[in-house]
Amino acid sequence: MEATRAKMAALRTELAGSAASPLEKLLVERVVLCWLQLHQAELAFAGATERTMAQGDYHQRREVRAQARYMAAIKALATVRKLVQPALSPLELATRAINEAPAKSCTGMPAGRRAPANERNIGHARRSTRARIKRIGQEMSPHH
Repeated sequence: MEATRAKMAALRTELAGSAASPLEKLLVERVVLCWLQLHQAELAFAGATERTMAQGDYHQRREVRAQARYMAAIKALATVRKLVQPALSPLELATRAINEAPAKSCTGMPAGRRAPANERNIGHARRSTRARIKRIGQEMSPHH
């Protein structure tokens, strides 16, 4: 039991950090409690060796639901942290590094350059294959 308390305290410290908002602290507590529920469900499922099929199903469903709550709590905390990140100031936006690589066309080649002939032929081959498939489908159609 003492190891569980120590793990919960470590989780609180690790997840909350020093500058957590009240909402983040609340969500951290939710993550810690959901972890405890999951831990207890896992122990109950692993520890019950002599049980009926119904009892086994119950313990397994309990563990699955605890896992879902735990993951939802983690996701909520991550979402709030992402949303409360400070927006970039106009100065930060203006001084941000800009990627000056040449633009690429839809072929993956730099704008203004053509793809090699063999790559252009691939597109033509695909179009002609589609046309043949369409023509064969029409020929096999009973309405034709």
